Amino acid sequence: MFMLIRFASVIGVFALIASNWSEKPQPVSNPESRKLFETELKDMYYVENRLVIKISELEELAMGEELKKGLQEHRQETLGHAKRLEDVFAVLGLKPEEHTCKGINGILDDGDEVVKEFTGTAGLDQAIITGARKAEHYEISSYMTLVALARQMDLDPKLEILLRENLQEERISDEKLAQLFDDTSAMR
Repeated sequence: MFMLIRFASVIGVFALIASNWSEKPQPVSNPESRKLFETELKDMYYVENRLVIKISELEELAMGEELKKGLQEHRQETLGHAKRLEDVFAVLGLKPEEHTCKGINGILDDGDEVVKEFTGTAGLDQAIITGARKAEHYEISSYMTLVALARQMDLDPKLEILLRENLQEERISDEKLAQLFDDTSAMR
């Protein structure tokens, strides 16, 4: 009997979670949320602009043609991400501004060390991809946070659309990098 009651209460909790999951949360209107959103937005503007430079450097180092081509395409996409963020700033009535992001700087510094260690070896392209995927995951997490904050604060729906576009492209880029990693592994 106890197990049946316990099972029923677990089912009830899942039903409650599921019913609330699809509902839009009540708007949050506190200055801290807005400040966090703007800080994260400035961080991501810094990240995208920094990555344009880093991807250019990696294009020159990459050995495989597929990786070089993929990096060139992603650099163009990253320029588009920065432009979309400028559009987000505009919708908010703010001037585009960067905030130094220590998180991405650490990821890029770590990637530089790994690439340096594998320069001149058959493992270089995999080292480049490893660092690139770490950066992608950082971006994915950051865009997920920005989308959630925009929704919670009930900001202009255009913001969520712009941020979701960047998020989706980052996810696709990560999938492409994973495939490139597998392909370079198979070539060894």
